[in-house]
Amino acid sequence: MSKRFLKDDQGSSTIEFIIVFAIYFGFVFSIIDIGWYMVKVIQLERGVDLVTRELRLGLIDDPTYDTVLDKVCEETGILDDCTQNVVIQSQIMQANATPQDLSPLCFDPSATPDEQADFDPSEGFSTGVASDQVLFTICAKIKPILASGSILSILPTFDDGHLVVTSRAGFLNEP
Repeated sequence: MSKRFLKDDQGSSTIEFIIVFAIYFGFVFSIIDIGWYMVKVIQLERGVDLVTRELRLGLIDDPTYDTVLDKVCEETGILDDCTQNVVIQSQIMQANATPQDLSPLCFDPSATPDEQADFDPSEGFSTGVASDQVLFTICAKIKPILASGSILSILPTFDDGHLVVTSRAGFLNEP
């Protein structure tokens, strides 16, 4: 019985198909996941650039943290629960400062829930005055399509599976 079973080749193409099918669709779904992630990142960058331009030109009246956050979310358009998952930090740059000196105070995946609750991004928010150089750091939590098994799993994530995305934009207030 066992010799006959080992010599029987019926179904061998089915096994091969299942193995190739699984690998192929794993790649396809990873590509879709990476593509959707990149769409969100690019839309965030676009939204930040548009809002920064409006701030530089003085088109936003009374630019508070909430109005700038709402504007970024409006311009970005595709982030889930944007006002809860996006943080904006503004820093007035000194003449000799470099971006490496300006560490972002964004979401910290390793922080405890109590530490995350204590973080208030609107504290110290400023768009500067005439002749100030302002650097905005925008951090967003993005949920990937695939919960696990994607190449995106190598990026920093929170316990809930969201990825951390950071965007920076700077401008000089005209005198």
